[in-house]
Amino acid sequence: MSYDDVEIEDMEWNEEIQAYTYPCPCGDLFQITKEDLRLGEEIANCPSCSLYITVIYNMEDFQNDTKKNNEPKTQNEVFAMTDDKKATCNHEEYILNPIVGLLVVLFSDYLCEGFLGEEETKGTRFSLAKNGEFYNHHDDSSDNNPVYSPCSDTQISKGDGFTIGIAISSKEAFFLDQVQLSPCDSRLGLAGKMAQLALFRPKVDEISLLSIDTSKFNPSEAGGFMVGFAGSKYAARSYPVKVADGSNTITAFTLVLEFQKGVLQNLFWKSFGCDSCKGIGSSSSVCLNGTDCAVPTSKCKANGGEANCNIGIQVAFSGTDKNLESLNTWYEVNNLRQYSLTDLYANAVDSLSGGLL
Repeated sequence: MSYDDVEIEDMEWNEEIQAYTYPCPCGDLFQITKEDLRLGEEIANCPSCSLYITVIYNMEDFQNDTKKNNEPKTQNEVFAMTDDKKATCNHEEYILNPIVGLLVVLFSDYLCEGFLGEEETKGTRFSLAKNGEFYNHHDDSSDNNPVYSPCSDTQISKGDGFTIGIAISSKEAFFLDQVQLSPCDSRLGLAGKMAQLALFRPKVDEISLLSIDTSKFNPSEAGGFMVGFAGSKYAARSYPVKVADGSNTITAFTLVLEFQKGVLQNLFWKSFGCDSCKGIGSSSSVCLNGTDCAVPTSKCKANGGEANCNIGIQVAFSGTDKNLESLNTWYEVNNLRQYSLTDLYANAVDSLSGGLL
């Protein structure tokens, strides 16, 4: 629900969350990042309620702003815990241990299967081909990125695989002293908060569809908020986005990864409205706040219903790789505004629920 139109000059820059803010009647803050403004976004959402404001500003003022939203922070990997389990992934060995209470770990087809030593759900990454169809990607011959941990730094080229993590917990769990930290930072204590973790390895500068199987866990009970993250020096992380509450589960997201000279600088969520709800099934889906497609939790398969409540994340890339080649999939997604992908997305979800997961 629209609350007001606000001039950018009337908003306050919040250094802690790296965003422009404006007071919301609910007591929280409307938020919008510089990257959002640079890309032409006008809506500043409140993370705690359904209200939003329209920001009035001159986009040209932000076109040459190269200040990044994530400053380097000292961190310890959340995976480095007591009961060490070693995993070898394409000749890289590192020590891993699942977050306590982990139920779902999703991987690309070629990303180390079974290293957690627990029952896990196989994930599949779909990419959008030039002919307008999703395909199941198996070819990793062009992947020259040897780093498979989401808590390590790397520099990528087009065609490389890039590992990202998705953590689900309460919104407060991602903050320490009102400062948002990377889920890789052990100071957050996510292991003791029953956080859920999913790992993916999309191919750089391809539009990929990632899916988190919710048939074995309830994202609302895990805390209901989701953060994308990767890297160590910059500890890049998205802001927490609501994925579920006691009433609804949001099923469609777009995550943009921004690189500079091949190094990840930022991750941010984008919303394109509710047109894609039609592809999920009009009998089950609802539109929340005019921005998000969701399914009533009571209708989800995990609760005895018939609706597919898997979380679909469309990943796109922006910025430059280490060879200074432009990463363009974000602009393709932005131009499509997701509307023409509605049926393709629905078909991919149907394929996943039809036996690939």
